[in-house]
Amino acid sequence: MSEVEPESPLVAILTNNVLCCACYAGKSSFGIKTEADSSDVTGYYEPYNVTDSSYMEQHMRCVHNNTEPFECNDCSKRFTTSQEPVVHNTVSSEAKLYKCHLCDMSFSRCRSLSSHMTVHAAEKPYKCHACHKAFSESFQLKVHMQIHTGVKPYKCNVCEKAFKLSFDAKVHSRIHTGERPYKCQLCHKAFNRSGHLTDHLRIHTREKPYKCSRCEACFSWSSHLQRHMRIHTGERPYKCDLCEKAFKRSKDLKLHMRFHVGEKLYKCRRCDQAFSRPFDVKAHMRIHKGEKPYECEVCHKAFNQSRQLNVHMRTHTGEKPYKCLLCNRCFGLSSNLERHMRIHTGEKPYRCHVCDKTFVYSGHLNDHMRTHTGEKPYKCLLCNRCFRRSSHLQRHILRTVCEKSEQTKSV
Repeated sequence: MSEVEPESPLVAILTNNVLCCACYAGKSSFGIKTEADSSDVTGYYEPYNVTDSSYMEQHMRCVHNNTEPFECNDCSKRFTTSQEPVVHNTVSSEAKLYKCHLCDMSFSRCRSLSSHMTVHAAEKPYKCHACHKAFSESFQLKVHMQIHTGVKPYKCNVCEKAFKLSFDAKVHSRIHTGERPYKCQLCHKAFNRSGHLTDHLRIHTREKPYKCSRCEACFSWSSHLQRHMRIHTGERPYKCDLCEKAFKRSKDLKLHMRFHVGEKLYKCRRCDQAFSRPFDVKAHMRIHKGEKPYECEVCHKAFNQSRQLNVHMRTHTGEKPYKCLLCNRCFGLSSNLERHMRIHTGEKPYRCHVCDKTFVYSGHLNDHMRTHTGEKPYKCLLCNRCFRRSSHLQRHILRTVCEKSEQTKSV
Protein backbone atom coordinates (compact mmCIF):
# COMPACT_ATOMS: atom_id res chain seq x y z
CA MET A 1 0.00 0.00 0.00
CA SER A 2 1.36 3.41 -0.92
CA GLU A 3 1.75 5.86 1.92
CA VAL A 4 -0.56 8.85 2.21
CA GLU A 5 0.12 12.13 3.94
CA PRO A 6 -2.88 12.92 6.13
CA GLU A 7 -4.42 16.26 5.03
CA SER A 8 -5.68 16.72 8.60
CA PRO A 9 -5.89 14.78 11.88
CA LEU A 10 -9.09 13.31 10.43
CA VAL A 11 -7.08 10.66 8.53
CA ALA A 12 -5.41 7.90 10.52
CA ILE A 13 -3.05 5.28 9.04
CA LEU A 14 -3.48 1.82 10.54
CA THR A 15 -1.38 -1.33 9.94
CA ASN A 16 -3.30 -2.50 6.86
CA ASN A 17 -5.91 0.20 6.38
CA VAL A 18 -6.32 3.95 5.98
CA LEU A 19 -9.03 5.07 8.40
CA CYS A 20 -11.18 8.22 8.11
CA CYS A 21 -11.78 9.51 11.64
CA ALA A 22 -14.14 12.24 10.37
CA CYS A 23 -16.70 9.61 9.42
CA TYR A 24 -16.53 8.21 12.93
CA ALA A 25 -17.01 11.62 14.55
CA GLY A 26 -19.88 12.63 12.31
CA LYS A 27 -21.26 9.16 11.57
CA SER A 28 -21.09 9.89 7.84
CA SER A 29 -23.27 7.81 5.54
CA PHE A 30 -20.14 7.04 3.52
CA GLY A 31 -19.05 4.61 6.24
CA ILE A 32 -19.16 0.85 5.97
CA LYS A 33 -22.43 -0.67 7.14
CA THR A 34 -21.95 -3.58 9.52
CA GLU A 35 -24.23 -6.21 11.00
CA ALA A 36 -26.97 -4.69 13.15
CA ASP A 37 -26.51 -4.79 16.89
CA SER A 38 -28.86 -7.23 18.60
CA SER A 39 -30.43 -4.41 20.61
CA ASP A 40 -31.10 -2.12 17.67
CA VAL A 41 -32.95 -2.76 14.43
CA THR A 42 -31.31 0.11 12.54
CA GLY A 43 -27.67 -1.06 12.70
CA TYR A 44 -24.65 1.23 12.89
CA TYR A 45 -21.83 2.61 10.74
CA GLU A 46 -18.08 2.26 11.10
CA PRO A 47 -15.55 4.81 9.85
CA TYR A 48 -14.65 4.69 6.16
CA ASN A 49 -11.52 2.55 5.79
CA VAL A 50 -9.69 1.25 2.71
CA THR A 51 -6.50 -0.59 1.84
CA ASP A 52 -5.55 1.81 -1.01
CA SER A 53 -4.64 5.40 -0.10
CA SER A 54 -5.90 6.74 -3.46
CA TYR A 55 -9.44 5.82 -2.48
CA MET A 56 -9.01 7.69 0.80
CA GLU A 57 -7.81 10.79 -1.06
CA GLN A 58 -10.89 10.58 -3.28
CA HIS A 59 -13.12 10.05 -0.23
CA MET A 60 -11.70 13.13 1.54
CA ARG A 61 -12.31 15.31 -1.53
CA CYS A 62 -15.87 14.07 -2.06
CA VAL A 63 -17.12 14.02 1.52
CA HIS A 64 -15.14 16.32 3.78
CA ASN A 65 -13.01 18.81 1.77
CA ASN A 66 -15.46 19.34 -1.14
CA THR A 67 -12.67 20.17 -3.62
CA GLU A 68 -12.95 19.75 -7.42
CA PRO A 69 -9.43 19.62 -8.91
CA PHE A 70 -10.36 17.94 -12.24
CA GLU A 71 -11.68 20.06 -15.12
CA CYS A 72 -13.38 19.30 -18.45
CA ASN A 73 -11.32 20.69 -21.35
CA ASP A 74 -14.40 21.55 -23.40
CA CYS A 75 -16.79 23.27 -20.97
CA SER A 76 -14.55 23.98 -17.92
CA LYS A 77 -16.90 22.07 -15.63
CA ARG A 78 -15.05 20.81 -12.53
CA PHE A 79 -15.18 17.40 -10.85
CA THR A 80 -14.05 15.72 -7.64
CA THR A 81 -12.58 12.53 -9.13
CA SER A 82 -10.47 11.87 -12.24
CA GLN A 83 -13.05 9.39 -13.58
CA GLU A 84 -15.92 11.89 -13.66
CA PRO A 85 -14.57 14.04 -16.57
CA VAL A 86 -14.16 10.83 -18.61
CA VAL A 87 -17.82 9.94 -18.10
CA HIS A 88 -18.84 13.55 -18.66
CA ASN A 89 -17.04 13.68 -22.02
CA THR A 90 -18.45 10.29 -23.00
CA VAL A 91 -22.00 11.45 -22.32
CA SER A 92 -21.36 14.72 -24.17
CA SER A 93 -19.89 12.98 -27.21
CA GLU A 94 -22.74 10.47 -27.29
CA ALA A 95 -25.26 13.30 -27.04
CA LYS A 96 -23.83 14.95 -30.18
CA LEU A 97 -24.09 11.96 -32.51
CA TYR A 98 -27.53 12.92 -33.85
CA LYS A 99 -27.78 16.61 -34.78
CA CYS A 100 -30.73 18.57 -36.07
CA HIS A 101 -29.76 20.40 -39.28
CA LEU A 102 -32.32 23.13 -38.63
CA CYS A 103 -31.55 24.26 -35.07
CA ASP A 104 -28.28 22.50 -34.17
CA MET A 105 -29.85 20.65 -31.23
CA SER A 106 -28.23 17.28 -30.61
CA PHE A 107 -29.50 13.98 -29.22
CA SER A 108 -28.07 10.69 -27.98
CA ARG A 109 -30.60 8.56 -29.85
CA CYS A 110 -31.89 8.58 -33.40
CA ARG A 111 -35.46 8.16 -32.17
CA SER A 112 -35.13 11.33 -30.11
CA LEU A 113 -33.98 13.28 -33.16
CA SER A 114 -36.89 11.93 -35.22
CA SER A 115 -39.33 13.01 -32.55
CA HIS A 116 -37.68 16.44 -32.38
CA MET A 117 -38.04 17.01 -36.14
CA THR A 118 -41.80 17.16 -35.78
CA VAL A 119 -41.32 20.51 -34.02
CA HIS A 120 -40.00 22.02 -37.24
CA ALA A 121 -42.55 20.35 -39.49
CA ALA A 122 -45.21 22.99 -40.18
CA GLU A 123 -47.42 20.52 -42.04
CA LYS A 124 -49.06 17.63 -40.24
CA PRO A 125 -50.98 15.86 -42.98
CA TYR A 126 -51.60 12.62 -41.08
CA LYS A 127 -54.70 13.02 -38.91
CA CYS A 128 -56.35 10.60 -36.52
CA HIS A 129 -60.04 10.09 -37.39
CA ALA A 130 -60.85 9.19 -33.78
CA CYS A 131 -59.44 12.18 -31.87
CA HIS A 132 -58.31 14.47 -34.75
CA LYS A 133 -54.74 14.64 -33.49
CA ALA A 134 -52.31 15.39 -36.36
CA PHE A 135 -48.83 14.05 -37.13
CA SER A 136 -46.05 14.97 -39.54
CA GLU A 137 -45.12 11.37 -40.37
CA SER A 138 -47.26 8.35 -41.21
CA PHE A 139 -45.52 5.98 -38.79
CA GLN A 140 -46.39 8.33 -35.91
CA LEU A 141 -50.07 8.08 -36.83
CA LYS A 142 -49.79 4.31 -37.14
CA VAL A 143 -48.32 4.03 -33.64
CA HIS A 144 -50.89 6.49 -32.28
CA MET A 145 -53.82 4.50 -33.71
CA GLN A 146 -52.90 1.56 -31.51
CA ILE A 147 -54.11 3.63 -28.54
CA HIS A 148 -57.62 3.56 -29.98
CA THR A 149 -57.58 0.06 -31.45
CA GLY A 150 -55.72 -1.56 -28.57
CA VAL A 151 -53.70 -3.61 -31.07
CA LYS A 152 -50.41 -4.94 -29.73
CA PRO A 153 -48.87 -6.86 -32.65
CA TYR A 154 -45.49 -7.64 -31.05
CA LYS A 155 -45.60 -10.60 -28.68
CA CYS A 156 -42.99 -12.09 -26.39
CA ASN A 157 -42.17 -15.68 -27.34
CA VAL A 158 -41.61 -16.66 -23.70
CA CYS A 159 -44.49 -15.14 -21.70
CA GLU A 160 -46.72 -13.96 -24.59
CA LYS A 161 -46.88 -10.41 -23.25
CA ALA A 162 -47.82 -8.07 -26.10
CA PHE A 163 -46.46 -4.64 -27.06
CA LYS A 164 -47.38 -1.84 -29.43
CA LEU A 165 -43.78 -1.26 -30.57
CA SER A 166 -41.18 -3.78 -31.71
CA PHE A 167 -38.55 -1.85 -29.74
CA ASP A 168 -40.46 -2.39 -26.48
CA ALA A 169 -40.78 -6.10 -27.24
CA LYS A 170 -37.03 -6.34 -27.90
CA VAL A 171 -36.19 -4.61 -24.60
CA HIS A 172 -38.68 -6.82 -22.75
CA SER A 173 -37.04 -9.98 -24.11
CA ARG A 174 -33.87 -9.07 -22.20
CA ILE A 175 -35.73 -9.82 -18.95
CA HIS A 176 -35.86 -13.49 -19.98
CA THR A 177 -32.39 -13.69 -21.58
CA GLY A 178 -30.67 -11.68 -18.85
CA GLU A 179 -28.94 -9.59 -21.52
CA ARG A 180 -27.62 -6.23 -20.29
CA PRO A 181 -25.68 -4.71 -23.20
CA TYR A 182 -25.22 -1.22 -21.76
CA LYS A 183 -22.35 -1.11 -19.25
CA CYS A 184 -21.02 1.70 -17.09
CA GLN A 185 -17.28 2.22 -17.67
CA LEU A 186 -16.69 3.35 -14.08
CA CYS A 187 -18.46 0.79 -11.88
CA HIS A 188 -19.21 -1.87 -14.54
CA LYS A 189 -22.91 -1.98 -13.64
CA ALA A 190 -24.95 -3.17 -16.63
CA PHE A 191 -28.43 -2.22 -17.88
CA ASN A 192 -30.92 -3.53 -20.42
CA ARG A 193 -31.83 -0.04 -21.70
CA SER A 194 -29.53 2.73 -22.90
CA GLY A 195 -31.74 5.28 -21.15
CA HIS A 196 -31.14 3.52 -17.83
CA LEU A 197 -27.40 3.80 -18.38
CA THR A 198 -27.73 7.51 -19.17
CA ASP A 199 -29.68 8.02 -15.95
CA HIS A 200 -27.12 5.98 -13.99
CA LEU A 201 -24.15 8.01 -15.27
CA ARG A 202 -25.53 11.08 -13.50
CA ILE A 203 -24.64 9.37 -10.21
CA HIS A 204 -20.97 9.64 -11.24
CA THR A 205 -21.11 13.04 -12.97
CA ARG A 206 -23.49 14.53 -10.39
CA GLU A 207 -25.37 16.29 -13.16
CA LYS A 208 -28.82 17.60 -12.23
CA PRO A 209 -30.40 18.80 -15.48
CA TYR A 210 -34.01 18.86 -14.24
CA LYS A 211 -34.80 22.16 -12.50
CA CYS A 212 -37.91 23.12 -10.57
CA SER A 213 -39.51 26.26 -12.01
CA ARG A 214 -40.80 27.32 -8.60
CA CYS A 215 -38.03 26.84 -6.05
CA GLU A 216 -34.82 26.26 -8.07
CA ALA A 217 -34.32 22.74 -6.70
CA CYS A 218 -32.42 20.52 -9.15
CA PHE A 219 -32.66 16.77 -9.76
CA SER A 220 -30.76 14.13 -11.67
CA TRP A 221 -33.89 12.37 -12.93
CA SER A 222 -37.15 13.68 -14.38
CA SER A 223 -39.17 11.33 -12.16
CA HIS A 224 -37.69 12.98 -9.07
CA LEU A 225 -38.62 16.42 -10.40
CA GLN A 226 -42.13 15.21 -11.16
CA ARG A 227 -42.47 13.87 -7.62
CA HIS A 228 -41.04 17.09 -6.17
CA MET A 229 -43.57 19.24 -8.08
CA ARG A 230 -46.37 17.62 -6.09
CA ILE A 231 -45.12 19.56 -3.06
CA HIS A 232 -46.05 22.77 -4.88
CA THR A 233 -49.23 21.54 -6.58
CA GLY A 234 -50.53 19.43 -3.69
CA GLU A 235 -51.29 16.64 -6.16
CA ARG A 236 -51.80 13.19 -4.65
CA PRO A 237 -52.28 10.84 -7.61
CA TYR A 238 -52.03 7.54 -5.71
CA LYS A 239 -55.39 6.79 -4.11
CA CYS A 240 -56.43 3.95 -1.84
CA ASP A 241 -59.44 2.04 -3.22
CA LEU A 242 -60.56 1.05 0.27
CA CYS A 243 -60.53 4.32 2.23
CA GLU A 244 -59.96 6.97 -0.50
CA LYS A 245 -56.84 8.27 1.25
CA ALA A 246 -54.39 9.73 -1.31
CA PHE A 247 -50.58 9.89 -1.44
CA LYS A 248 -47.88 11.72 -3.39
CA ARG A 249 -45.71 8.62 -3.89
CA SER A 250 -46.63 5.10 -4.99
CA LYS A 251 -44.46 3.53 -2.27
CA ASP A 252 -46.42 5.46 0.39
CA LEU A 253 -49.63 3.93 -0.95
CA LYS A 254 -48.00 0.49 -0.89
CA LEU A 255 -47.06 0.96 2.78
CA HIS A 256 -50.57 2.23 3.56
CA MET A 257 -52.19 -0.87 2.02
CA ARG A 258 -50.50 -3.00 4.67
CA PHE A 259 -52.83 -1.47 7.25
CA HIS A 260 -55.85 -2.85 5.40
CA VAL A 261 -54.46 -6.35 4.79
CA GLY A 262 -52.87 -6.54 8.25
CA GLU A 263 -49.42 -7.23 6.84
CA LYS A 264 -46.66 -6.52 9.40
CA LEU A 265 -43.22 -7.33 8.03
CA TYR A 266 -41.08 -5.35 10.48
CA LYS A 267 -40.55 -6.87 13.93
CA CYS A 268 -38.98 -5.52 17.11
CA ARG A 269 -36.07 -7.67 18.27
CA ARG A 270 -36.84 -7.13 21.92
CA CYS A 271 -40.56 -7.73 22.29
CA ASP A 272 -41.58 -9.33 18.94
CA GLN A 273 -44.14 -6.57 18.29
CA ALA A 274 -44.65 -6.18 14.53
CA PHE A 275 -45.25 -3.10 12.37
CA SER A 276 -46.29 -2.32 8.81
CA ARG A 277 -43.63 0.34 8.21
CA PRO A 278 -39.86 0.36 8.95
CA PHE A 279 -39.86 3.83 10.55
CA ASP A 280 -42.55 2.65 12.98
CA VAL A 281 -40.06 0.06 14.28
CA LYS A 282 -37.44 2.78 14.69
CA ALA A 283 -39.90 4.93 16.66
CA HIS A 284 -40.95 1.90 18.74
CA MET A 285 -37.32 1.16 19.70
CA ARG A 286 -37.26 4.48 21.59
CA ILE A 287 -39.70 2.95 24.10
CA HIS A 288 -37.13 0.28 25.02
CA LYS A 289 -34.26 2.78 25.07
CA GLY A 290 -36.25 5.39 27.00
CA GLU A 291 -35.54 8.02 24.34
CA LYS A 292 -37.94 10.96 24.06
CA PRO A 293 -36.27 13.38 21.64
CA TYR A 294 -39.37 15.50 20.88
CA GLU A 295 -39.96 18.06 23.64
CA CYS A 296 -42.79 20.58 23.99
CA GLU A 297 -41.43 24.14 24.16
CA VAL A 298 -44.36 25.25 26.33
CA CYS A 299 -44.58 22.65 29.11
CA HIS A 300 -41.38 20.63 28.35
CA LYS A 301 -43.29 17.34 28.15
CA ALA A 302 -41.31 14.89 25.99
CA PHE A 303 -42.44 12.30 23.42
CA ASN A 304 -40.78 9.50 21.48
CA GLN A 305 -42.56 10.35 18.20
CA SER A 306 -42.88 13.69 16.40
CA ARG A 307 -46.57 13.11 15.61
CA GLN A 308 -47.28 12.70 19.33
CA LEU A 309 -45.75 16.13 19.92
CA ASN A 310 -47.81 17.62 17.07
CA VAL A 311 -51.03 16.27 18.60
CA HIS A 312 -49.98 17.44 22.07
CA MET A 313 -49.34 21.00 20.83
CA ARG A 314 -53.06 21.32 20.07
CA THR A 315 -53.74 21.29 23.81
CA HIS A 316 -51.82 24.59 23.99
CA THR A 317 -52.97 26.16 20.73
CA GLY A 318 -56.57 24.96 20.97
CA GLU A 319 -56.37 23.93 17.32
CA LYS A 320 -59.08 21.53 16.17
CA PRO A 321 -58.38 20.83 12.48
CA TYR A 322 -60.86 17.98 12.00
CA LYS A 323 -64.37 19.31 11.29
CA CYS A 324 -67.65 17.44 10.97
CA LEU A 325 -69.32 18.42 7.69
CA LEU A 326 -72.79 17.69 9.08
CA CYS A 327 -72.85 19.63 12.37
CA ASN A 328 -69.64 21.72 12.10
CA ARG A 329 -68.28 20.34 15.38
CA CYS A 330 -64.46 20.31 15.46
CA PHE A 331 -61.98 17.85 16.94
CA GLY A 332 -58.26 17.77 17.73
CA LEU A 333 -57.85 14.15 16.61
CA SER A 334 -59.00 12.48 13.41
CA SER A 335 -59.96 9.38 15.44
CA ASN A 336 -62.35 11.51 17.53
CA LEU A 337 -64.01 12.83 14.37
CA GLU A 338 -64.30 9.30 13.00
CA ARG A 339 -65.93 8.16 16.24
CA HIS A 340 -68.25 11.20 16.26
CA MET A 341 -69.47 10.46 12.71
CA ARG A 342 -71.16 7.29 13.98
CA ILE A 343 -73.74 9.50 15.67
CA HIS A 344 -74.82 10.75 12.25
CA THR A 345 -74.48 7.47 10.35
CA GLY A 346 -76.06 5.32 13.07
CA GLU A 347 -73.18 2.88 12.84
CA LYS A 348 -72.73 0.67 15.91
CA PRO A 349 -69.67 -1.51 15.29
CA TYR A 350 -69.27 -2.87 18.85
CA ARG A 351 -71.49 -5.90 19.55
CA CYS A 352 -72.07 -7.78 22.80
CA HIS A 353 -71.41 -11.48 22.26
CA VAL A 354 -73.88 -12.39 25.03
CA CYS A 355 -77.06 -10.55 24.02
CA ASP A 356 -76.07 -9.13 20.58
CA LYS A 357 -76.76 -5.55 21.66
CA THR A 358 -74.67 -3.04 19.65
CA PHE A 359 -72.94 0.19 20.66
CA VAL A 360 -71.37 3.25 19.03
CA TYR A 361 -68.31 3.34 21.30
CA SER A 362 -66.09 0.57 22.68
CA GLY A 363 -66.31 2.16 26.14
CA HIS A 364 -70.09 1.76 26.12
CA LEU A 365 -69.69 -1.94 25.30
CA ASN A 366 -67.25 -2.34 28.21
CA ASP A 367 -69.79 -0.71 30.58
CA HIS A 368 -72.56 -2.95 29.23
CA MET A 369 -70.55 -6.16 29.69
CA ARG A 370 -70.52 -5.54 33.44
CA THR A 371 -74.30 -6.11 33.51
CA HIS A 372 -73.51 -9.70 32.49
CA THR A 373 -70.41 -10.21 34.64
CA GLY A 374 -71.65 -8.26 37.68
CA GLU A 375 -68.30 -6.47 37.94
CA LYS A 376 -68.29 -3.16 39.83
CA PRO A 377 -64.76 -1.74 39.62
CA TYR A 378 -65.49 1.82 40.83
CA LYS A 379 -65.43 2.06 44.64
CA CYS A 380 -66.37 5.00 46.89
CA LEU A 381 -63.65 5.69 49.48
CA LEU A 382 -66.17 7.21 51.92
CA CYS A 383 -68.68 4.36 52.21
CA ASN A 384 -67.05 1.49 50.23
CA ARG A 385 -70.06 1.28 47.92
CA CYS A 386 -69.17 -0.02 44.40
CA PHE A 387 -70.47 0.94 40.94
CA ARG A 388 -70.31 -0.38 37.39
CA ARG A 389 -69.63 3.01 35.79
CA SER A 390 -67.31 5.87 36.76
CA SER A 391 -70.14 8.35 36.06
CA HIS A 392 -72.33 6.57 38.66
CA LEU A 393 -69.52 6.88 41.23
CA GLN A 394 -69.10 10.59 40.50
CA ARG A 395 -72.84 11.18 40.87
CA HIS A 396 -72.84 9.27 44.16
CA ILE A 397 -69.91 11.28 45.58
CA LEU A 398 -71.51 14.56 44.57
CA ARG A 399 -74.79 13.56 46.19
CA THR A 400 -73.02 12.39 49.39
CA VAL A 401 -71.03 15.64 49.68
CA CYS A 402 -74.17 17.70 49.17
CA GLU A 403 -76.09 15.74 51.84
CA LYS A 404 -73.27 16.19 54.38
CA SER A 405 -73.09 19.89 53.56
CA GLU A 406 -76.85 20.31 54.22
CA GLN A 407 -76.60 18.39 57.50
CA THR A 408 -73.72 20.66 58.62
CA LYS A 409 -75.75 23.77 57.81
CA SER A 410 -78.83 22.52 59.70
CA VAL A 411 -76.73 21.83 62.79
